Amino acid sequence: MKARRAANLAKLLAHLIGVGHCLSLTVLKVIDISPEDMPEMGVIFLTILFTALFEMFDSPAEVISLFGGISRQFGSKSRGGEDDSAGAGDDGDALKENLSVFFLQYL
Repeated sequence: MKARRAANLAKLLAHLIGVGHCLSLTVLKVIDISPEDMPEMGVIFLTILFTALFEMFDSPAEVISLFGGISRQFGSKSRGGEDDSAGAGDDGDALKENLSVFFLQYL
């Protein structure tokens, strides 16, 4: 993937997540974010994505709400009080850990 294409896709995804609220940050759970294996285009994509997301919001509360959606989506319980899917909390924890590693390493 070329850098321009990665940048354009990142801006589109940022718009769909931040402005349109059509998607949530949980779409990033399929990306393996490890500093050793991250290709350069992946770093460019995620850097532009998060930069665009952070620039969209005026207050820190909005950013907290955006990232709080990860916990709400993976931590939801069914009406019976049981988890909706086995391992859903593990997916949320893995996504949070991957994002933390990315932020510390690249941003």
